Amino acid sequence: MELEVKKPNNLEDGKHEGIITALEERSKPFDYLDILIESDGRKVKVGYPKTVMMESKLGLLLRRFGGDLKEGSKVDPEKILVGKKCSFIVMNEKTDRGTFPKVIPESLKPNGN
Repeated sequence: MELEVKKPNNLEDGKHEGIITALEERSKPFDYLDILIESDGRKVKVGYPKTVMMESKLGLLLRRFGGDLKEGSKVDPEKILVGKKCSFIVMNEKTDRGTFPKVIPESLKPNGN
C-alpha cells in the first residue's frame, strides 16, 4: 500500500481571501456552526456558537453578509453564506498535535460579492 505525503494545511499568519463552501453543525461541547472556507487550495474552518441574536457572534456575521435579522423570524445561514467570497485573518496556533491555522471569527467579512 502506498500513501501520499501531503503538505500541511497551514496558511501563513495574516489576511487571506477565499470562498465559503459549506456549513457544518456540531454539538460538543456546545452547539456550534462551523463555516468551511477554501483559500489557496486549502480548507479552513471557523466556529460560531449557534445562537442568532442581533449582537451574537453568529448574528453579527450574518448581518455582515447581508442577512436581514428580525427578532422572532427565521434565518437560513446557508443561503446567506455559502458560495460567498470572503476575507479573513489567520493566526497559526501551536498545540501538542502540531500547528494549525486559526481563523479569527470577527475578521470574517464579505469580499466583493
